[in-house]
Amino acid sequence: MLNSRRQPELFGIRLGAVLVTGTILATMFWKLDNSPRGIQERLGFFAFAMSTTFYTCAEAIPVFL
Repeated sequence: MLNSRRQPELFGIRLGAVLVTGTILATMFWKLDNSPRGIQERLGFFAFAMSTTFYTCAEAIPVFL
């Protein structure tokens, strides 16, 4: 919280990146069916969402080191 308060522009950029990624993912995976293809696309969605979250968080690791 303190780092976000000290660097509001960095917080805004990260928040914007997460919102844009979320919007893109929401439009790509809107109204999937229950077929095997829909299930495979859901797994792809979760893999992409988790990797995006990891790379967003990994950016802050050097600060803690």
